[in-house]
Amino acid sequence: FKDLQLSSLGLGCMRLPQLPDNGGIDEAMTAQMVEYCMKQGVNYFDTAYVYHGGKSEVVMGQILSRYDRKSFYLADKFPGFDPTFFTKIPEIFEEQLGRCQVDYFDFYLCHNVCERNIDSYMDREIGIIPYFLEQKAAGRIKHLGFSCHGAPDTLKAFLDYAGEPDAQGIMPVSGLHWKLLSGSGSRTGRIGNDCSSAVMQSWGQIGNSFRFTATQYMVRDRGYLPVGSYVS
Repeated sequence: FKDLQLSSLGLGCMRLPQLPDNGGIDEAMTAQMVEYCMKQGVNYFDTAYVYHGGKSEVVMGQILSRYDRKSFYLADKFPGFDPTFFTKIPEIFEEQLGRCQVDYFDFYLCHNVCERNIDSYMDREIGIIPYFLEQKAAGRIKHLGFSCHGAPDTLKAFLDYAGEPDAQGIMPVSGLHWKLLSGSGSRTGRIGNDCSSAVMQSWGQIGNSFRFTATQYMVRDRGYLPVGSYVS
């Protein structure tokens, strides 16, 4: 990704090892996992505000604090699936930095942009995008992006909004392609004419059929993803 030496695989921290009888995260085993990852060259770690009831950030912060900060890349996410969180954006961001014991996030995402929260994400009075861009300018977010669990039209609407000049161009330009899989077959298409992102993850299954459910897009400057390249 750009000039970063990201490992091809990363460690997701949504389902860390558990102690018996709902005893919480097995920190010793998690530390062993992180150590093994680091020794094998895995340097990308992905957590979120609500993973393990907030304990994922805490445990990963404790473990990663033992390593040189420049030896790993940490991704975290704003919990936009809960509308009440939009009233305390700065408080949550500061809490996340504290839990993770870092001064900045390498990657920070607006989590789960979807039909039920896209209006809040795009509400200029709430101002979530300008706030995160301020944090980025201050060096507290290195790369800003979002994850989408919505339909392609919702994804396109957010990309169109975020690319507007008065939204400070959070989504730079080039081409983004998507692939929609369903039980009835598959189809490919192009979302937007001027939107470009790096796809970090794509997966999802509902029932017995697959659909376009969860793709993480990292905002980047022009030139990363060539026009005409396919991602899915």
